Amino acid sequence: MQPYPTYQNYMWPYQAQANQDRIAQLQGYQQQMQPQAPQVQQTPPQTNQGLIWVQGEAAARSYLVAPSTTVLLMDSESQHFYLKSADAAGMPSLRIFEYSEVKEQQAPSVTEEDLSKKYVTRQEYLDLIQQYDDIKRMLTEQKTKKTTTRAATKEEATE
Repeated sequence: MQPYPTYQNYMWPYQAQANQDRIAQLQGYQQQMQPQAPQVQQTPPQTNQGLIWVQGEAAARSYLVAPSTTVLLMDSESQHFYLKSADAAGMPSLRIFEYSEVKEQQAPSVTEEDLSKKYVTRQEYLDLIQQYDDIKRMLTEQKTKKTTTRAATKEEATE
């Protein structure tokens, strides 16, 4: 036996209309939510135009960096700055630098140097060549004298 058999499949007219509206609304959402082809957009790494200040090396090491980016971190406690970067897998690396003021450099003054002690004049060079030629000629003359004396001695010994 069913309780209230007369009301089992009975709906009031305004409830039937409300249900039809809900069904139409859900079907509209379902059409909007149809899976679309995913659109992957590669955005270039964003550069930070401002300075990022950290307090010490520990803060620089704990600063989070997005994959494939590099960040300049300025130390507010010492004369250091840090370049923290992460590769495509998100593995971070930290490089530490010191900075100091670069002062204007003065042009080096050119001092006059006595070149006579480093180089020879043309005339000194020609004189040196002449001395070399004289020594060479004397040596060849001595060599020829020795060879001629030896040859003469050999001839006398053979006679």
